[in-house]
This record gives sequence, structure tokens and C-alpha cells, in this order.
Amino acid sequence: MKGFILEDTSAKRDFKGIWIPKEIWLDHNLSPTEKCLLAEIHSLDKGKGCYAGNKYLGDFIGKSKGTVANILVSLRKRGYIEDLSINGEERHIKAVPFVALEAVGGS
Repeated sequence: MKGFILEDTSAKRDFKGIWIPKEIWLDHNLSPTEKCLLAEIHSLDKGKGCYAGNKYLGDFIGKSKGTVANILVSLRKRGYIEDLSINGEERHIKAVPFVALEAVGGS
């Protein structure tokens, strides 16, 4: 949808934009969508992992929650993210530290 801006409804987050770490931005093994999703996961991680659901992440990057699920599976298989905990109600994922990203195929 042209001109659509997702408003930040979280009182806990003072969103001012997105910063993409160079290790993600310069990694030619990642698509632009994967880069945005990985940067958002990294942004939401406050040391305890990212607990955002597929719907939130999909709304943020303009993709369906099914597409997000597929991207996360791919990122997980390629070593870009890891699961910290998963139960029936929530999931915590973490972007792999940047030193490890360089070994996966980053800059």
C-alpha cells in the first residue's frame, strides 16, 4: 500500500528509525527483506531475545506472517538466528553475534 506507515504502538519503544549493522547490510547472501527482518530482530533484542510474533514482524516489513515464518526458517538454517526458547505461547529468537555472521558469509 503506497504511503502506508506502520505506527509504533509500543509504549516501551521510542522508535526513531532503523539502523542496520554493517555486517547485515554488506552481507550479499541476504535479500533486502532478510536484511530488514534481521535488523528488526536485532533492534528488538534487549539482551533476552526478540519475542515479536510473525504478525508483528510481517506488518513491520510489509509481508504476511507466513512469509515471515518462511524467512525465519531460512535464516535459522543458515545460522543467522538462533532460538533461545520456544513454547506453545511465545518464542524468543536472537540474531547471531556479528563475529559469527562474518563466518556465515557476511562481510
